[in-house]
Amino acid sequence: MVRNAVDSRLAAYEGFWRTTHASVFQPGCFCQQHGIIRIEDDGVLRFELGADGIRYGGSMFPVAGQVFPIARNVVPMPKIVMLDGLLIAASSSLRIPSAYAIIFERVGDLSGDRTADDAQVAALMERPEFVEDDEVPAVVRDHLLRNFGPAAARQGGEMMLSAPLTPRLAQIMALSRPT
Repeated sequence: MVRNAVDSRLAAYEGFWRTTHASVFQPGCFCQQHGIIRIEDDGVLRFELGADGIRYGGSMFPVAGQVFPIARNVVPMPKIVMLDGLLIAASSSLRIPSAYAIIFERVGDLSGDRTADDAQVAALMERPEFVEDDEVPAVVRDHLLRNFGPAAARQGGEMMLSAPLTPRLAQIMALSRPT
């Protein structure tokens, strides 16, 4: 049953990506990591992200329009160009889990040459993680730092932190720029 629900268009996700999210450790700042998503020899979709020489990664499982372990909305197109969703990570030295909004923007395609792609992603991952405030457009800030909870819900907003499909996603896609 699960096998049938797995997105069969794995190649649509392959490419170089940039993530943007609010910093858990430095409130008011934004972080970006660059990375790669590709199909491994065993047929599993794998991601690797990093910044400032630090790397992390894992397997991804596209199922019914969502991608796990990071649950994201997929903007459906022949080639996936943007992923939007939530990331759960430890927010302190006590390893307290925190959830926050994150977007992935495609910044390039794989060349088909694994060695060249590895070199390209290594160069991307050397970029600094913390970015200048003016590098994050207002529509992205508004999307990543939206209010939620009882007060927001009383005003027509979200009760829970979620990854809703909103018109903002189209605006963010229009801002996407190659690196």
